[in-house]
Amino acid sequence: SWYSALSDDAWPNNFLSNHDMKRTATRYCFGEDDRRAKVALAMLLTLKGTPFIYYGEEIGMRDIPIHKKNDVKDRIGKTFWPLHKGRDGCRAPMQWRNDIHAGFSRVDPWLPVHKNFKERNVTQQSTDPGSMLNFFKAVVNIRKAHPALQKGNFVPLDHQSPHILSYLREYEDEVILVVLNFSIRNLDYALPEGHWIVLLNEKKNYQSSINLAPYQVEILKKLPD
Repeated sequence: SWYSALSDDAWPNNFLSNHDMKRTATRYCFGEDDRRAKVALAMLLTLKGTPFIYYGEEIGMRDIPIHKKNDVKDRIGKTFWPLHKGRDGCRAPMQWRNDIHAGFSRVDPWLPVHKNFKERNVTQQSTDPGSMLNFFKAVVNIRKAHPALQKGNFVPLDHQSPHILSYLREYEDEVILVVLNFSIRNLDYALPEGHWIVLLNEKKNYQSSINLAPYQVEILKKLPD
């Protein structure tokens, strides 16, 4: 509905979080499990439009907890506490490494770093193949390599499961299929007609369907007939 409402010369700009709202992982994830954040990030990076990534989203940063009014820096939080605790939670320093103040500075920053910074930081995730950061890099590289994901048309696909979102991105002769499982269930997905190769995860071909694991993301490219 949103795309159809845009004029012919308009272009979508997409985001999931920013400095005025709770972070994606805070809203959607359970504890330190990043799977829901990965699905959301894959959607953001493959929808039609320009994706905007708020700092820290690429490593799945969570909001810092705000427990006391005296800890609040944001003017909105100071004014409307406790009905509105302000926007400080999503504005904590970037977590670069397992070091003082998460490597953000050598002196006390304006806001404290999240207590999970020793495990959740850029340095640690850089060496972890299954990390949020390396997942982010993989999807970005796919987007950069395929014009259909940059400027192609958006074609939503119907599916019997309300937990699966799938769509095509089409540009000239290139067709990319994105399949997102937003549930904790294993679900079967019937592929559209054609021969498809996997761009994300294991480099293999699917015949006619995919058995999607919980929160699985698949990005596939259609081979020429």
